[in-house]
Formats: sequence, C-alpha cells, structure tokens
Amino acid sequence: MRKNSQGFYSIIFSFLIFFTGTLKAQVASDSFTQAAGSYTVLTSPTTVHAATSTTWDDAVSTVTIPFNFNFNGVNYTSCSVNTNGYITFGAVPSSTTSYLPISSTTGYSGAISAFGMDLYSTSTTGGNISYKTLNSSTNRIFVIQWNNAYRYNISGAWNFQIRLNEGSNIIQVVYGSCSASNNNNSFTAQIGLRGNSNVDFKNLTLASNSAWLGAVAVGTLMGDSVKSRTSALPASGTTFTWTPPPACSGTPSGGTASATPVSGAAGSTFTASVTGATAATGLTHQWQSSPNGSAPWTNVTGAV
Repeated sequence: MRKNSQGFYSIIFSFLIFFTGTLKAQVASDSFTQAAGSYTVLTSPTTVHAATSTTWDDAVSTVTIPFNFNFNGVNYTSCSVNTNGYITFGAVPSSTTSYLPISSTTGYSGAISAFGMDLYSTSTTGGNISYKTLNSSTNRIFVIQWNNAYRYNISGAWNFQIRLNEGSNIIQVVYGSCSASNNNNSFTAQIGLRGNSNVDFKNLTLASNSAWLGAVAVGTLMGDSVKSRTSALPASGTTFTWTPPPACSGTPSGGTASATPVSGAAGSTFTASVTGATAATGLTHQWQSSPNGSAPWTNVTGAV
C-alpha cells in the first residue's frame, strides 16, 4: 500500500495505478544439488592449453560452444577458459592473474568456477586443459576439462570438468582424481557461479576437513569460499549441479488498482492499492499516475 500526494489543477481527478513487470535473471536463483557420481576422462579432446615444453600458467583463451547456452538469461556461443580453474562469458575476459572469479569486480558477464585458484602445470607433470562436445544435437554436453592441474606451491594434481548441457542449460562441475601433499589450511578456492557483477552469485562453502559432499550453497560471498585440507579432498565423481529456474510463460497481470478517496482537491492525500497483481521472483513493480486516466503516465517516485 502506498501513500502519495499529487497536486492537480482540477479539483476532481481520477487516478490509475499501472503495473509493469521486468524479468531480471540472477544466478542466485539457480537451484543447487550435490551427488556422488562418476568421472569420465575425455577421449581425443581439443587442447586449449598444454604443458609441452613450457608451463601453462595464468592464461585465458576463447573457445566456441557449438550450441546456444543460456547463462543468466543470455545466450552464448563462446566462453573464455581461464587456466585458473574457471570460465567466463561475455566480451570482457577475465584477468589472466585473477584467482577469485566470483568475488572479482572485472566486468565479464558471468563466471562458472570449478576450482578458482592459482593453478598451473608443467611439461614434467604433463597437464593440459581441453574441451569436447558429447552426444548429438538437442542433447549435447560441452565439457571443459582440467587435467593434472597443480595448486601453485602445493604438490598434488587436480582433475575436474565444467559441463554445459544443451537445452536445459544445466551446469555441472565434476571432480576426478584429486591429491595434495601439503596438509595445511591454505588450500582454498572459489567454487560456484557469478552473474554480471559480484553481487549476483551462488557460491559454496566448506569447513576445513569437512567432506566435500557436505558443502552448501551460501548467500555470503567469501574471498576464498572453499577451504580444504588433504584429509578432505573431493572424491572422484563428486558432482555439483546448478539448475536455472524454468522460463516464465504467459503475461504478468497488473491486477486491479484503486484509490481512497477516488477524488479530492488538488494537493490532497490519498491511499492507492492494487489487488490481483502477479508477484514472482524477478518481477519488479512501478506505480504510475495520470491526471485523466490516460497517457501520458508518470512514474510515482519511490513507489515500486
């Protein structure tokens, strides 16, 4: 219920409340599930970064997604692969030395982080980052895979994938064999989703030494959202899944507006209300007024 005073030149006036609905996609609205599954290494994938005669470290490359993947309400046919354990969407790439993709203020349009931390691999360890499309049209899965990725200054290899599902736009992060020899609490990473700014996110938190399947999606963004030790590494097959909410259908209803009193002298105070208006996550409302019940309509400041 809103109160507003409006000065009109006519003593008797009619007042109409107008409802507008605007959908705003937010990754924070995605549902999150976790499960123990299986990890399948890609066969004959396309390599993005390889540790051949040099080290892959702090690099970003753009790859093509062979179908429209809708992330945060926008269709994408490409993404940027950061060697530090995540991908981003949009024209603005991530920084090559950015290790915290969810809390970053860089202006990319979104991020999916499987293990956002300072990662690298060398010709000795033989690590690589690659991708491959699985299945046939309408049911394809685009997979980006990190093989033998090392946490900088910590021994042990990490293997994991980001999987983008055609049609459903479901996102999965699947972990393979993971190891580390340093039993300390500096083993941290960011895992989860970020929208087009760091105020829209769906990240996970994990207490030190807790099981990875005990991780929970949280609403408070931490600098390093997952903390782990060698006694609490993800088991092979650990799968995190983010599912976007179903697409809206139909037309939102503005409901029936009323004002009390329905007429009065210029500058008088009245109360406006509306019943039967559509209310749902992602909808915003704007009250508008008119001195004669027709265009032009004027937004009522502060009444949303």
